[in-house]
Amino acid sequence: MSNLENLLKDKKVEDFTREQLVQMANDHDISFKETNKDETIFKKLVASFSGEAKEVDLVKVKFLLSPTGMFKLAYNIGEEVELPEPLATELIESKYAEKV
Repeated sequence: MSNLENLLKDKKVEDFTREQLVQMANDHDISFKETNKDETIFKKLVASFSGEAKEVDLVKVKFLLSPTGMFKLAYNIGEEVELPEPLATELIESKYAEKV
């Protein structure tokens, strides 16, 4: 069991401050954006040691801004697509898309 896994075992996002989550992510080379919510960072930390062997849920989103520059995605404003939940959450949090 990794050190990170021990830290997060039986914990919830509410058990940590934002600063603690950011520090853990930085210490373990987990990438995130400053606009991510605490829950998103926590999910990325947990996913880093869980192997993410499970199937990822798809979420339908509608683009409000072009994601081409920021996210390197070739979609247009107004386009509705299904994306993996972690990416959809990041797009929604950063106000580039809304859930449909």
